[in-house]
This record gives sequence, structure tokens and C-alpha cells, in this order.
Amino acid sequence: MKGKTIRIFLADGAASGVLTAEIINWTGKVMVSPRARLASK
Repeated sequence: MKGKTIRIFLADGAASGVLTAEIINWTGKVMVSPRARLASK
């Protein structure tokens, strides 16, 4: 089994805020955000 590299970007500079994550050599991207930060319509 080979290891993987995960790159995490803290958009707000804090782990409890908005962040994106991606696995190197993978085309997808994950975004995580606290529910309170999502816009309501």
C-alpha cells in the first residue's frame, strides 16, 4: 500500500473555519464549512 499526500488549506486561518482539502494526483476537492457560515435564502 502506498502513502498519499493530503493538502489542507485553511481559508480563515483556523481549523474551525472554512477549509479545502485535496489529495495530490486526484481530480476532486473537498470543501468543509461550519453550518453557520453557509448563506441562507
